[in-house]
Amino acid sequence: MNLPTTGNTEALPILDELPPTQVIDEGIDDEGGLKFCSNWLLKGPQGTWWKPDDNFIVALALTEACCKFGKGKVYWVPMAYGYAPEFNVVDTAFLFAHSQAPKLLYEPCRWGEDEKSDWENMSHSDRLAHCNGWIGLIPGLMPVMPIELTYNTVERANIRFKARNNEEAGATANLIIAPKAYLGWSNQLKEGAQLVGATSSSLVSPQWWEGDSDHLESNHRRKDSLDVVRGLWDMYFEEEASSNNFVKEIFAYMKDFPRQWESLGGRPETLF
Repeated sequence: MNLPTTGNTEALPILDELPPTQVIDEGIDDEGGLKFCSNWLLKGPQGTWWKPDDNFIVALALTEACCKFGKGKVYWVPMAYGYAPEFNVVDTAFLFAHSQAPKLLYEPCRWGEDEKSDWENMSHSDRLAHCNGWIGLIPGLMPVMPIELTYNTVERANIRFKARNNEEAGATANLIIAPKAYLGWSNQLKEGAQLVGATSSSLVSPQWWEGDSDHLESNHRRKDSLDVVRGLWDMYFEEEASSNNFVKEIFAYMKDFPRQWESLGGRPETLF
């Protein structure tokens, strides 16, 4: 998550102070950009306060939309900073694996009425834990779809986004919130785009691209969060969604890390 906040935090509520009726997905603004409630803090270890990462905010907002849609869930991948009062060393191979992982994961599922009610009555911190890609409720045998996320709250003339640089890395969904929403397969979004900066020899490392705004607007624009999660549901069941082997390999390594962390003295809550 973001580094601890050192300034005045009195004006910002703690996540658990938000009532369950407070939505994270606040619809769209006058320009068609997605509006998310992000002015809240998480209570960290040793009296610190943390601003939420982009993927926390987006996972909560999109899972709200999934609940309304009745299909799908979006999970965030925890960031790793190697910090815990009891244990301040992290496996460097794990950190490398994590750096290659997408920020979000998508699970296709259907919401029953009881599950919708449970979600709507959860505290926001319980919702955040529910959407944690490590400790959430992703079935072990259900393949998940990786989502590369680019999140900007201010509109810019040139739309920049991250995308994998080689088809061998597998099919990755790509969500751009700039703050208008664009969704598609990474290889499709790169059509007409220019690579920004140096290339990487890694097949799975994300690269920065500068998109063709006309191409994105014409082919990949989504009008709101509900339109985004409908698109994720459709994309999952396309043939390409099964070719995400690089994510399977990364998460095979990452999967056991929470247990290792606890066995060495790290507290589970510090994984947030």
